[in-house]
Amino acid sequence: MLNAANIRPYPLMLAALVLTACTQGDANADTGNLAANDSVQDTGSLASSPSTAAPGAARLPAAALAAWEGYAREQCRAIGERFSSVRFTPLSGTAAPDRPDRGGFVATDFNGDGKPDFVVVTSGQGCSGEGPGPGATDFVISRSDGYRAVEGFAGALEPQMVKQRDGKDFVEFPGGYFGNCGEVAVSVWGWSGQEMEVVERRDSKGQRVDKEGCALAAQSKGAAGSKPPLPFEPGYWAGGVSCTEAIEEAAELPPDEASLHYLTATGGYIGRFEIQRFQALGGNRYRLIGREHDENGSTPSTMDITVGSRKSFTDSRYGGRYTYCPTSTVSRTVRSYYENR
Repeated sequence: MLNAANIRPYPLMLAALVLTACTQGDANADTGNLAANDSVQDTGSLASSPSTAAPGAARLPAAALAAWEGYAREQCRAIGERFSSVRFTPLSGTAAPDRPDRGGFVATDFNGDGKPDFVVVTSGQGCSGEGPGPGATDFVISRSDGYRAVEGFAGALEPQMVKQRDGKDFVEFPGGYFGNCGEVAVSVWGWSGQEMEVVERRDSKGQRVDKEGCALAAQSKGAAGSKPPLPFEPGYWAGGVSCTEAIEEAAELPPDEASLHYLTATGGYIGRFEIQRFQALGGNRYRLIGREHDENGSTPSTMDITVGSRKSFTDSRYGGRYTYCPTSTVSRTVRSYYENR
């Protein structure tokens, strides 16, 4: 978009346009030397330079489109809706697609492999019952054997949200919310080394915070490596009720009051209990260690569990049973509440 600082007299503008037309065919999208760091360092605000993975791309590659369509069909089927094909064009402006059969995309390079990745936005993933809404944004990531489509966030993408730092692209989504400590104004989506996820959160002052809006202490450069994974499947869990009941309840209650819980590979929440690490107690018994959050702040807390399988565990103190619920059975709206905590 032009602004006052970019306006030049007509002859100069015409010359610039001619020069651009002559040199556009020589644009080089080779990003093979991009770094593939597994973590995001706190080096300040992300640079606002646009993605350079595939300049001038007029359409999604057939393999990328096929990967997204396969993913979208499964999402529609899970909520009992029929999938209809979506026609994608390069995204411009700030408005989300207002028709189920229209979508936009931006070319990026999230994983630093030098091959274009894509961020795609639709009104409802092509599902027949999903009318115009805030938009659904998904990611199509390049792999050695083609492309894989993965879920992003509920909300419309704007091209200026795609930013770059250290040779890797990120999406800086201003979908703010308030946690127990304060505001999370911006969630930064990027490649963690294994998947697309929120790799950084910031408050309205640009300071790094956690999921609850609590300020993050400076991390030691010599800190230990990543935490071991929890002894059960990451994803959604029903506590004390069936998956169907928990999912229905989650549509009416906030995450910290519902019987549906969301656990990642290294932590997550059970109600107001935030899991930060775990301790093996022997056999199939574990102690989850973290903090209990409430309106007055947070306090250290633990929860002892007995693991029956990767998809079942029991609270040793109160006897409550927790059952794994396939992510495909949880609506995108509910998932946006839980996964942005």
